[in-house]
Amino acid sequence: MQLSNFEREISREIKTYFSDRLSDFSINDFSEVPCLEFSADFGVYNFCVISVQISQDRVCFSWREQGFLFELATCQLISGIGGAGGEKIGVYALDNLNKEILLRIPDKYLAAKGFV
Repeated sequence: MQLSNFEREISREIKTYFSDRLSDFSINDFSEVPCLEFSADFGVYNFCVISVQISQDRVCFSWREQGFLFELATCQLISGIGGAGGEKIGVYALDNLNKEILLRIPDKYLAAKGFV
């Protein structure tokens, strides 16, 4: 299966932001008909799994724990120039997500794994 430009760009944006803190990335669902739907999971800090769900232009990040989703942050997709595609999540939203994740991981764990 070939990735669409949207899937590729969103995946690249998350992988670039979290770089060495990202342990895995899995795209679960994608559809452009009748509206944009995207779902993916990724592991961060070798500690937790984050689920990202995009519906139309809304982005929701949730902490996935034993089958439950605990919402961490939401934002709007940033449209490309002139609305001609190229949507992205944005560094500001990923910074907020990272802050929310770090609040939930013990400092001793982060220090032991070399993330701080």
